[in-house]
Parts: sequence; structure tokens; C-alpha cells
Amino acid sequence: MKFLKAQEQHAASMESNSNLNITIEMRNLTLQGFGYLEDTGGGAVYVSGVKQVLFDHVHFTANTGRTGGAVFLRDTADVVFRACSFSGWFRVILAVNGYLTTYWLVASTCLSCRVLSADNAAFEGGAVYLEENAHNVVIVDGEVSRCLAYSNGGFLHAGVTNNHITVNSSHFFMNEASNQGGAFYLHDLNNDFAVTSSQFIENRAYHGAGIHLNTNNADLVVSDCDFIENR
Repeated sequence: MKFLKAQEQHAASMESNSNLNITIEMRNLTLQGFGYLEDTGGGAVYVSGVKQVLFDHVHFTANTGRTGGAVFLRDTADVVFRACSFSGWFRVILAVNGYLTTYWLVASTCLSCRVLSADNAAFEGGAVYLEENAHNVVIVDGEVSRCLAYSNGGFLHAGVTNNHITVNSSHFFMNEASNQGGAFYLHDLNNDFAVTSSQFIENRAYHGAGIHLNTNNADLVVSDCDFIENR
């Protein structure tokens, strides 16, 4: 199933004030072109007060939100991203009739274009933003490319306490944060963060091109990973 509706608010919004013990599952979807940079959170998906969420083979492409370009999570205990992909926009500048013109193209449509920069944008958390209370987040077999945060966390921004984040067999390519954490940004946390069998390639940030931890109370475990040309 494919949702294509550029510049509309969330494809899915799920909120509960009672923290019901329910599971929400999203499978085999493509969510493309949702949200505005001025939105408060989650260009494609906004989740609050739900115990468990599973994203299985969900492909997020060129979504935009102020916090969490693709997904915003609040008070959500267990979150799994299984075989999901996150990709941004290509921004290309072409000469047309003697004038330079900017075109925004979805990544898969212009593989031979000269890419100047990418935008799957948010101010914080280019793709995923975690807010309030503990989250157990598992990312497995993920493909993340060309996500952008104008501040921190090119892919994921976590600004709350007691997160447990596990990443396995995933690839992070050409994600960017203008400030800190080209792929991951973890702030003021009492965290467990483990990443195994993954690649970080050509991610960019002023501090922490791959991973930035802005805390003294984090357990970081990195094993069997490749970090190539991050800067």
C-alpha cells in the first residue's frame, strides 16, 4: 500500500491519554511527501500514549516536520522499526533557458542527477523524534539515507530520559545535521545505546558526524560496525 499526498498533515496520527496496553502495527507501506517544516511533530506519523508500535517494511520518503521529519513518538514504550527505509529529497540545480532553477526530486527518481544536497527535513530529528518518558526502540535491517536536521539528529533525536535504543544490521548514508549528530543525537539521557553490524557512511555534522551523545550517563556499545568518511 502506498500513500502519496504531498504537503498534507500526518498520514497517521494516533494518540491516547490513557496509555492503553495496545499494539499498533503498520506494515508494507510507503509514506511519501507528508508534512510541513512548521508542523509541531512527525511529518508522516504522530504517535502519543501508545504502549507498542511496530513499523514493518514501511518506507518513509521525503516527509517533513518540525520535530521528526517522518515519525514523532511521545510516551510510547516499545517501538520496532523492522526493515524500514528513510530517504530524503534530492535538490538539484539545473540550467534552464540560461537560468539556474532548483528542482526537488524524490531520491529514487533521479539516480543520475548531480546531487547538491538532500532534504527529508526537520529542525530536530530528520526522520525520528523521541519526546517524553522512556522508549525501547529497536531498529533492524534499516536503510537510512539523505535525512536532514537543521539542528540536531540527522536521523534520530532523543531528548528524554531512560531510552534503550538498539540498532542492528542497518545502513546510514549521507545523513546530515547542521549542529550535532549526523545520524543519532542523544541528549541529557540515562541511556543504553547499542549498535551492531551496521554502517555509517558519509554522514555529516559539526559535532559527531555519526553519533553524538551529549550526556555522561549513557552506556554506548558499538560492535562490528563500519564508519567511513563521516565528517
